[in-house]
Amino acid sequence: MVWVTKVARMASSAGGAGWTPMVAPEGASLYARFCTWYANCVGAELSKYGMRMDDLLDPDQDLDVGVAMNRTDAQELAFRNQRISRAIDLSLKHEYLSPEMQARQTPFLPYLSPHVDRVVAEKRERARLGSGAPYQRQIP
Repeated sequence: MVWVTKVARMASSAGGAGWTPMVAPEGASLYARFCTWYANCVGAELSKYGMRMDDLLDPDQDLDVGVAMNRTDAQELAFRNQRISRAIDLSLKHEYLSPEMQARQTPFLPYLSPHVDRVVAEKRERARLGSGAPYQRQIP
């Protein structure tokens, strides 16, 4: 997951102008080249449907994601729901976004991951201090 955070930082520093494939630095290890190749493949697939990496986080599987979604503003959650609905619609029609729209996508721009990181850090701090969670959470 280290390469995902590096890719996310690169995408956020690009100013959201669109996603461009990464290039492994000269003399990079085989692992670094594989990570770059894999990130490019994932970015290309997400761009085909207009999704972001954080859209793949499921609040039903990870309770921390659910808490982070409660902390995210309503407009960003509405955008997330629109992206997911559009991706499902395109998938059912066996179509992709147009190449112009794919070029405008930012698949590695994080919007939910910072909130998830904060929730995990708070949970870790509570465990370190010996206090319990302020609320009970469980998967139904």
